[in-house]
Amino acid sequence: MPCSRTQKYSAHSPSTTWSSAIARLKDQPGKDLIKYGTSRFDDTLVRDQLIDEFRFWIRPVVAGAGQRLFEDVDTSALHLRLTGQRGLENGSVILTYVPADLSA
Repeated sequence: MPCSRTQKYSAHSPSTTWSSAIARLKDQPGKDLIKYGTSRFDDTLVRDQLIDEFRFWIRPVVAGAGQRLFEDVDTSALHLRLTGQRGLENGSVILTYVPADLSA
């Protein structure tokens, strides 16, 4: 489904935190929730254990600037287990990880 037709959610109520809004969405039946890219919000998602699966698409390019993956994110309690890997013809690799406590 194109992004323009995908339902979007926002948590702006003073009584609603992002974490509680996402936790409520995760409890509902339906499709997966997806977050693309790196942002300051990653620390909240990791800290509150709201991510069930990580997919990293690694492209073989040299970049001198930009935000690093998990920059400013406390990953001390995050232990990941590789559950999938896929190589693409262009040299990219897609790696799938789950938090270790979810993979048992």
